[in-house]
Amino acid sequence: MRKLVSPEQHIEFFLSLVEKDIDHFNVQTEKVNEWMHMSILSLNPTESSYFKQLHDEYKQKAFEQTLTLKELQKTLLIYQIMRREA
Repeated sequence: MRKLVSPEQHIEFFLSLVEKDIDHFNVQTEKVNEWMHMSILSLNPTESSYFKQLHDEYKQKAFEQTLTLKELQKTLLIYQIMRREA
């Protein structure tokens, strides 16, 4: 039998998934930075340039994901306040 959960629990679960994605991205970014630092001298300028562009793109996506998480958290807070007042 399925257990009923509140909308807040659904939202909190979704937020936790987004947070895990951000954490994973941060770990990956650290690994990429280490790899870049260790191998930058062995890359030719074109490879290095492409790699930096890719890194910047990932960084931008993580920033956008963080903004989305903050907006979702605000939405959850507003929803919780509205439920308490109802």
